Amino acid sequence: MLTDNVNLMALNLTNLVRSIADVAKAVTSGDLTKAIQVDGPGELLDLKETVNEMTESLSDFTNEVTRAVREVGTEGLLGRQAKVTNVSGAWKVRVHFTRLLSTEVM
Repeated sequence: MLTDNVNLMALNLTNLVRSIADVAKAVTSGDLTKAIQVDGPGELLDLKETVNEMTESLSDFTNEVTRAVREVGTEGLLGRQAKVTNVSGAWKVRVHFTRLLSTEVM
């Protein structure tokens, strides 16, 4: 019985780590649609939520920059800006400079 419980815990941990690795590999190759679906206890749950939030933020930022570039480049709509929320640190700086550049295009 104890061995079965230990084996089950090890299997659950392995599945979570594999899922985290799969999402990290997807992000590395540019696929921002993946999310970790496996739950884990404590710090592993925190890691799962953090990686999923990071991937979602990267996707939001990429989508908004793509939209703004498309509007300026193909539709000729000058002064367009990416609308990205909930960013901080280096991402906040990049959003600021992206907005600044779009106003200088005009």
